[in-house]
Amino acid sequence: MNESLFTTVLSANDEIFGNIQPMYGVFVLTVISIILLIVDHYQITGIWRRFIGWLMGIGLIISFIGASLWVFINPVIGPYFWIYFIGLLIIDVSAVATVYSIKGTAIIKVSRSEIE
Repeated sequence: MNESLFTTVLSANDEIFGNIQPMYGVFVLTVISIILLIVDHYQITGIWRRFIGWLMGIGLIISFIGASLWVFINPVIGPYFWIYFIGLLIIDVSAVATVYSIKGTAIIKVSRSEIE
């Protein structure tokens, strides 16, 4: 905790920020990167590609707004936390949509003789 910037009143905000920052940096951004790589690797096109991209973007924006409000306005588990959580759920739905969209794509098979 950075006690030179946060007084005892704002220490709850600092604790929430300390919890959210690694959640975004390690987990959420990694999941988003993997989803985008999967969509590109399997060459998912059409409505699925747009649906996944828009859903992930909307979830990221909603979770960012909810997290910012939760940290800087009211650090208790209330409406701002739930806005943040709904944004994370939307990102999760885009991950499930990515997995579902893969089953309709043709997977390019490479033989071992081509690798060597």
